[in-house]
Amino acid sequence: MGTIGIDHLAMPTANAEKLIGFYKKLGFDINDEADWRNGKANIFSIQVGESKINVHPEGFTASLRGDTA
Repeated sequence: MGTIGIDHLAMPTANAEKLIGFYKKLGFDINDEADWRNGKANIFSIQVGESKINVHPEGFTASLRGDTA
């Protein structure tokens, strides 16, 4: 079976406010924006169809390490 979609990708940004404004002007929904703004979430995402772009604002360092089995 081949690839049928992409769940998400991650994109760092040095200016989250400009990035949010840009994608909103294009008509994209911003997931978790309110939680990110009030400190309840470290990241927010841009909804692109059934996929999303996870945005890592300046100062956020993601860990690629998941839980162990």
